[in-house]
Amino acid sequence: MVLTHGWPGSPLEFIDAIGPLTDPVKYGGKAEDAFDVIIPAIPGYGFSEIPKETGWNPDRVAKAWDVLVKRLGYTKYVSEGGDHGSVISDALARQAPAGLLGIHLTMPATIPTELVKPINAGDPIPAGLSEDETRAYNSLSTFFGRNAAYGGMMVTRPQTTGYLLSDSPSALQHSCTKKLQNGQKVTYNQKK
Repeated sequence: MVLTHGWPGSPLEFIDAIGPLTDPVKYGGKAEDAFDVIIPAIPGYGFSEIPKETGWNPDRVAKAWDVLVKRLGYTKYVSEGGDHGSVISDALARQAPAGLLGIHLTMPATIPTELVKPINAGDPIPAGLSEDETRAYNSLSTFFGRNAAYGGMMVTRPQTTGYLLSDSPSALQHSCTKKLQNGQKVTYNQKK
């Protein structure tokens, strides 16, 4: 199983998932549900080196993951991704390399086309949405209206954001903290 982290992020996002995936018996599961887990760092993130050339887009990273898995000796695998990792896992699925059995996304981009513009514009809820759809619309409007400006920055000025987060530990810490405060569960494991 390949697990791909988000942005900004690192393989450490999956630290709490390693045990249950590799030793499910210890967590109340069955031995046959165990996986070997591969958690690479996206090139330029976390523990990886800064790429020496441009072009490390999601398609290229997905191809690299397939090469990595096969170099490690696996003939069949699955891929999971969240945040930017979901874009990479989606690219992997579109490439459909031999041996990829499936993907799991924790941030799928599934907004109906006709709702993208009004959500991004902060427009009122369109008529005819169900109660669940209305809740989703409000949630997405809040997210894009308050929390997604960094996405615009990454699209228009990726190097500015990249250099800032790579060069300044306090900027990276602040960015990750704000991201986690905006709806993601934060847990801390203190070793004594």
